[in-house]
Amino acid sequence: MGKAWFGAKQYGYGIAPASLAGWVATGVFVLAMIFTRPVVAALHGPPWLAYVVFLALIAGFFLLIARKGDGRAFQWRWGGRG
Repeated sequence: MGKAWFGAKQYGYGIAPASLAGWVATGVFVLAMIFTRPVVAALHGPPWLAYVVFLALIAGFFLLIARKGDGRAFQWRWGGRG
């Protein structure tokens, strides 16, 4: 499979980028979230369309995490590395 893009945080729930590809994917996701509403407005789309796109981006990012993560992202962690 190769190196995981996302790894589990050391404490609590969640993930963090674990490689350059993970950081790039996170950056693209953040930029897409920032620019979605202005792009929809510039294209004269209905306001609700931005929310639909937000939900699609979030769902896609979660699927990417599930596929490219190390498999431990959604487990509680107490600080161990194993």
